[in-house]
Amino acid sequence: MTEFDEVTLAAFDAAMQRAEPKLKAALKARGVSSPDELPPEVARQVFQEALVQTAAESFPNAQIDALNHGLTAFQHPLFGPAFSRVKAVLSGRTDAFEMVQGIDAAIVLAGFGLPVAPFDKKTPRILGELSNDIDTVANTFSRWKTALVGYSPCEVPFYMLVTDCMRTMCSQLTSRPELEEAKQAFERTGGRLPSGPFQEFQHGMVLIPRGVGDAASTVFLANSNRHQGSVGFYAGWTIDGTRCGVPNEGFVPVPLQFLRAASQDPQFAMWIWRPAGARIILN
Repeated sequence: MTEFDEVTLAAFDAAMQRAEPKLKAALKARGVSSPDELPPEVARQVFQEALVQTAAESFPNAQIDALNHGLTAFQHPLFGPAFSRVKAVLSGRTDAFEMVQGIDAAIVLAGFGLPVAPFDKKTPRILGELSNDIDTVANTFSRWKTALVGYSPCEVPFYMLVTDCMRTMCSQLTSRPELEEAKQAFERTGGRLPSGPFQEFQHGMVLIPRGVGDAASTVFLANSNRHQGSVGFYAGWTIDGTRCGVPNEGFVPVPLQFLRAASQDPQFAMWIWRPAGARIILN
């Protein structure tokens, strides 16, 4: 629980208090008075059902699908150990454009709700069907334990704007024609780019909700100017099930900066299901 901030803890405590009557009723129906009297898997199911039902009744705007997925994933026996190992890896310095790799990271991203599959480093191509079910992902990655973790920017409700220099990314976003679609997507949210001050070549990313009817393409702007950073815009769209605007038939590896942000913010998993407003993250 130490990973959760005070706001999240307060919200969780409030939800638990509201769910208590349903939890007691569910336990009584099973002839017990405490979850400790039930097998662990049954106790987890009772707890989850009570919490989800309470959220549906008490919080009309709650993202029930995201909550249900998260509760299921976070109780999965593979998630906790994978999350700990991922956090240990992320504690060190990483390249701004490094890609996510390995089965542990795939399990963590699936737990947060991102559909992923192994991605071949050499070809490059996707090696399986996208899924955010932990058992499915673990089984798929068992064949390619060190593969990159791939996803489809065409099929998620948000874009990623990744850079190795937040200071110059902001200026390039307003001046480089290659980033015009990224600029338009960000401006549509009504957000304001941060003005700093930033450390020299401060890594960061901007997450932008997808708009209805959007048709923005993935772009990587490799900047040869040693005083300016490079920028990657992960976008795409679908037409009648066909992925468009993305190389590799619609699939790319997940940026490591995205995994870092997800592991640091417990509310991140809710945002990626139904994004509202742009999010700016410094890494």
